[in-house]
Amino acid sequence: MFEGILLKKFCIIISIILLVPLLSFGFYTAEQEKKYIMLEKEEELVNLATLIGRRITLNFDDILLSENAVQLSDEQKALVLNKYLQPITESIASAYPNYGIGIVSRDLVRRIALAPGFSEDFITEPAYQSLGLKVYNYGEPDVFLQMRSANWGPKPILAATYPIVQNGKLVGHTWANTKIEDIHLLYTKSIQQWILFSLGIWLAVMIVIIFFFRRFNSSIKQLVAQISEEDDGHKALAEFPQLLPVLDTVIGLRNKYLGESEKLKLLINASPFAVVVVDSDGIITAHNQEYANMNRHLHVNGTMLGTSAIHMLQKEGINEEDIVLIRALKGETIVQQTISFAGKIWLATAIRFYHAETNAVLGALGVYGDITERESLRGELEKLDRLNLVGEMAASVAHEIRNPMTTVRGYLQFMSKKSGDRDRYDILISELDRANSIIEDFLSLARSRTVAKELCNLNEIITSLQPLLYADSVKNGILVELELEAGLPDLLLHKKAIKQLVLNLYRNAAEAMSIAAAGRIVIRTTHINEYICLETQDNGCGIPPDRLKKVMEPFYTTKGNGTGLGLAVCLSIAGQHNADLTIDSTVGAGTAVRVTFPLKVS
Repeated sequence: MFEGILLKKFCIIISIILLVPLLSFGFYTAEQEKKYIMLEKEEELVNLATLIGRRITLNFDDILLSENAVQLSDEQKALVLNKYLQPITESIASAYPNYGIGIVSRDLVRRIALAPGFSEDFITEPAYQSLGLKVYNYGEPDVFLQMRSANWGPKPILAATYPIVQNGKLVGHTWANTKIEDIHLLYTKSIQQWILFSLGIWLAVMIVIIFFFRRFNSSIKQLVAQISEEDDGHKALAEFPQLLPVLDTVIGLRNKYLGESEKLKLLINASPFAVVVVDSDGIITAHNQEYANMNRHLHVNGTMLGTSAIHMLQKEGINEEDIVLIRALKGETIVQQTISFAGKIWLATAIRFYHAETNAVLGALGVYGDITERESLRGELEKLDRLNLVGEMAASVAHEIRNPMTTVRGYLQFMSKKSGDRDRYDILISELDRANSIIEDFLSLARSRTVAKELCNLNEIITSLQPLLYADSVKNGILVELELEAGLPDLLLHKKAIKQLVLNLYRNAAEAMSIAAAGRIVIRTTHINEYICLETQDNGCGIPPDRLKKVMEPFYTTKGNGTGLGLAVCLSIAGQHNADLTIDSTVGAGTAVRVTFPLKVS
């Protein structure tokens, strides 16, 4: 079967190489011959038109005088002239059967003779179009193409004209024409002859190729059989000694392969990656020590040969669609896919392999690299990079904002002493101080330093923010409710940081109200066992699961004008107080953020 396909491909290639130049040259030659035929026909037509003109021995005026037809109408004059000239055209037309000929009188503007296809209608009808021919402009023979003619009707022709000069006057012209289709027939015949010639050459070449290919194929089969049987002798190839170097090369490559195979086995065993080979049923046929170490808890005596890798993994509770070897056996190629197994993170690559001749699936190869430590380090490095960036921004913000704020505060203090409305200046100064404390909290996020705490009541801190929360909620059309459990124990808190925490949680909830029909935020405190919980709950748009995992990362935001630091600051403040911050959210239902403070801090 393979030999037949190879022979077909070879014949197709040779056919293309052979026929394309032959046919191209044939068409080119035919085109050149067509041009030659056209030139030859033009010359013949000019000669024929000239012959007709020379056969006219009597002047048109003399004929009319001799027949007393000078006073007759143009139509009658044309009939008189036709009686003398028609025999000339009939005689010449019979000698040249594939040509049309005729004579035109310029003065009468009529055809006065033509053949073949003569009819008195052609004589009596005016031929005004003849007056526009170049023969009357230059007085010389002319050759041209025309779409119809009096001789052949509505068929394209190649025509030639010859001027008739009598007594020094151009009195008319003769014409000779031939059908274009006759010229095309000669052109087509030339192409057909060349195609037949090309096909004959092609057929002869194909017969020779098939003969030598079959002979060569027989010798190749003998060589393949000898290689398969590992016969290093040269007797079987005595009839085709040209293949002996091939046999010697294959023997050398086979020996080299055996040596390289042994080296590869040693390399796999020395590889830091876990390597396993399974057959088409998932039975382990080979593995290295690293794979045994990877599955140390699943096997005995250090070997897993002959066991089903797939069944072992399924016993571990791994789903079939998560087993890369099964997916590889089904035809999928897995390249560097991260998987979790035996409490570690692995980078898995798996492919299936085939029989070289039958293309049947023989099994699959799996390679696993332990990247647990690398992934852990990567996560830590990403956190450090983000914190370093926050630190750099914090230093810049502190320098660019706090300095002008200090100047503004100084002027406000100076002006408050001279103003009668000192309370308003005190409010401005207080707000500047609060802004400064926010910057300080921002810096604390960057530096992750400890803060000074004192015993405070969480409810009292929230209550002190009540006017600000209510004013902002009225402005934004949001309902804010405080559900503060009475009798909460005091906690070691940093007041300013907790205020910032509450305000940040409120603002995040308020911003989620932008698309809610009736925005409602509940700020709640509860005492549960050894913990006090601060919770903000809204009925906003909610957070999709894919975004929920990232919302507390610094600079992650989905808002067009957000900084991505709100929840990151909250998380930092919670961490400074040994508190846990958790988020529960349902898309379309709302979000609840809980900060749980321990009553006992070691």
